[in-house]
Amino acid sequence: MVVFNPIVSVWIVLVVLVLVTCVLLWIEWSRKLRYSAFRITAVVLLALALAGLFLQPGYYSSQSNEIILLTPGYQAAVVDSLLRQNPSAKLMHLQQAKPYRNSELLESYQLHFNQNEIRYVVGQGLPVHALDAIKKKGFVFMASEPPDGIIEIALSQPVYPYQNNFVSGVVKNPPLDTWIFLDGPGGVEDSVFLEGSGEQFFKLSFKPKQEGFFLYTVTTKAGDDVPRVEKLPVHVSKPDTLTIMFVQDYPTFETQYLKNFLAKRHHKLILRYRLSKSMYRFEYVNTGPRPVNNLTPEVLGQFDVLVIDGESLQRLSRSEAAAVSEAINKGLGMLVLSPTNRIDNALFPFAQAVVKPDTAVVTVNNKKLNLPALAQRIKKEQGITNVVENQSGLLSGYRYKEFGKIGFQFLKETYRLSLSGDSITYSHLWIPLLSGISRTRNSEAKISVESSFPVYPDNPVSVKMISANEDIQLLLDSVPWPLQEDVFIDNVWSAKLWAGEPGWHVLATATGNEEFFYVSAPGEWPSVALANQIKANIRKSGSREERSDTQGDLIRKEFNPLIFFLLFLLSAGFLWLVPKL
Repeated sequence: MVVFNPIVSVWIVLVVLVLVTCVLLWIEWSRKLRYSAFRITAVVLLALALAGLFLQPGYYSSQSNEIILLTPGYQAAVVDSLLRQNPSAKLMHLQQAKPYRNSELLESYQLHFNQNEIRYVVGQGLPVHALDAIKKKGFVFMASEPPDGIIEIALSQPVYPYQNNFVSGVVKNPPLDTWIFLDGPGGVEDSVFLEGSGEQFFKLSFKPKQEGFFLYTVTTKAGDDVPRVEKLPVHVSKPDTLTIMFVQDYPTFETQYLKNFLAKRHHKLILRYRLSKSMYRFEYVNTGPRPVNNLTPEVLGQFDVLVIDGESLQRLSRSEAAAVSEAINKGLGMLVLSPTNRIDNALFPFAQAVVKPDTAVVTVNNKKLNLPALAQRIKKEQGITNVVENQSGLLSGYRYKEFGKIGFQFLKETYRLSLSGDSITYSHLWIPLLSGISRTRNSEAKISVESSFPVYPDNPVSVKMISANEDIQLLLDSVPWPLQEDVFIDNVWSAKLWAGEPGWHVLATATGNEEFFYVSAPGEWPSVALANQIKANIRKSGSREERSDTQGDLIRKEFNPLIFFLLFLLSAGFLWLVPKL
């Protein structure tokens, strides 16, 4: 197929040439000279020569410029197969990969990526910073198998003190009799024994005793082999201070112990007890006096959680019920404590089932407990987050209602655990429930680290920030860092950082929002890093079909303009010479 690269507009060239050709043809036809056929042919050739000089015609040639890039861990059989399919392809290798059949060293990622020459990548793939240089899906990735060992590791977020937090992961092809231990500042937190081959999932739990930055260790031990120890960074966050309002007919032991428990954790509490139809008694903990005689949307907007018993919920006036419903829709969390046999209220959107026993056997904090409970259970349904359950149904949990949440607690007399000195188990019954239903805190900016763990020194770290403020600033360890706004989405910003020395680093905004990330020492978590790199290459690469129809394999070639120039000289010279013969 012939294509053009004209000096001026194609239409201008064609119109002028047609006019000039017609004039010359009429002149030569009207002249009474010999060789009329040759003169007309020379005029046509002269026009074609001028067209070639001004239009600069060319064509695409299917000349191969493909590169097969070898990365560490490639298989020779895969390379041989690709060479049989693409005998003219060029072999290149990364510095970390072994040369193969006189393959050349790839010295610059950017040069070949810009020209879209790399067709196949074989092995463990390109590093993340090299993938960032690729502007489009331009290669087919022939991945090698992920290495043996721990290939995935994840930490439940956020991590709070005195709560069950979890470390989960995947081990590929663990040896026989493999144990995985999780050690914290106080010693061994949990362990798991792995059986079988292939990819094995594991989950470990731990309970920090205080907030701060810690380095836990994950130890893999198989038989008499030398244990492999990896450092796991854990940031234990300080729990949010909640503002909670209790609405009850009368004080109970359960409420009093829950009040004391929350007061020690510096939560702000207002407790309202009913004395008569329109008179109430109030208690204030960690806050000043604020009598709340009527529940209105404005008043409820000042609280994170509303704790109410079943009788008080059903006794709400129509205006108060509407106010509670509106506040929940806007983000308030409501927890219903029900000493009654059944709740029939539109503000309690749960399907209840009657059970015979008035006790429940549950497992909390790895302990089996037998606690008094309401003779009701909540049926398991989609959209309900369970906190405590047993075979008979859900005993505590919550579900969303627009931006807010509604929760329930059917266990009773849980204060017995506190009286027996088991404050940790008592905390596991209440903190996940209250934290789960509490109002979501809105902040001016939210920072998130997009790069997968682990991050090594001198490696790129992708950061995304959502901010409603147009005048924003990102600080990396107190050093300002440039941001780039998303082209399509307002108030979304991104940045590319380069990790510094191993250890904890902080990202912060001028308004005080912070996010922490940890830089691992080179050589830590090698199996996880390689597995992440393979996944990143798979996401970035294209398919054979995506490359087959592109012009990345076609080279544009132009006809030599000297041909048209010589043709012009010969044609013009012949027309000049004919009258003299």
